[in-house]
Amino acid sequence: GYTRLLSLYKDRFCTFDPESHDITNTFKYQDMGEWLAIPKEPNTILLQMGKDKLKLKCHNVDRSEVLTGLLECKLATTPGQPVDQSAFPIFRSCSRYTRHATQVVMSLQIAPHAMREVHPA
Repeated sequence: GYTRLLSLYKDRFCTFDPESHDITNTFKYQDMGEWLAIPKEPNTILLQMGKDKLKLKCHNVDRSEVLTGLLECKLATTPGQPVDQSAFPIFRSCSRYTRHATQVVMSLQIAPHAMREVHPA
C-alpha cells in the first residue's frame, strides 16, 4: 500500500500524496455501503465504496476517530436524516469504569454513527 493523507469535506473525502499534496482519489460519502474495523489488523478499517473496497491503515490517529468522522459525514449528507444533534436521545446518569476501576459519571448520547460520552458541565 501507499502512504496517503486523508481529508474529510462536507460532501466527499479525498486521499492525498503526502509529498506532492496531489489528490490521488476522491470518494462520495453516499457510496460508502459497508465498513469494518478489521479485528486482526490494528488501526485498519475497510470501506465498501460502491463496487470497490478501500483499506485504510490509520497512523497518528485512532481508527475509531476516523470511522466516526466518516460515518458522521455520511449521515450529514444523507437526505432525510436529522443533522441537529439534539434530535439524538441522551441517557443520563450513566457510569463508565476506567481500567483502574474508577467510576466516571456521565451521560451517553446515541447517534446513528456513534455513541458519544457527554460529561456534565
